[in-house]
Amino acid sequence: MRDQRWWLGRLRRAGTCVLGSLVLTTAPLARAQPVLAPTFTEFHHPALGGGSPAIVVGPDGALWFPAGDMIVRLTTSGVMTDHPLPPDGQTYPNGRGIGDITVGPDEALWFTESAPGRIGRITTDGVITELSLAPGRQPQHITLGPDGACGTPSSRTASVASRPMAR
Repeated sequence: MRDQRWWLGRLRRAGTCVLGSLVLTTAPLARAQPVLAPTFTEFHHPALGGGSPAIVVGPDGALWFPAGDMIVRLTTSGVMTDHPLPPDGQTYPNGRGIGDITVGPDEALWFTESAPGRIGRITTDGVITELSLAPGRQPQHITLGPDGACGTPSSRTASVASRPMAR
């Protein structure tokens, strides 16, 4: 087994310096590769109002996010489709409060509506179904659990609602 001094001597003779896990070398590189800077394309939606919504990649490969009282589908080529929530006969001064969105095992997208205390489901075809939660619940977040159920914590009632999702 060689000691550390022997390895450091070999590295110095090869024109290499080791700093922690960073290796710097004076040896010529085979060929320099150009460094490509990432590019970003911005898409604006008037209902966002400068907010930063939750966003998820849907089972169809498009991006899905809440904007105002609608769910928006954005393709990678920039085509946006608005899916307004169905009217429910109620007035919400600050909107329904769509918070989070996630993909379920049923290949639909599930989202929260905090003001009316509901979770919603939208298919990739744009069909929306809403499910009321127990009174007093105001879900903000939603996630898919390991058991295939969606979970929605409620800070107002200090509890978690779980609903099995069809596969």
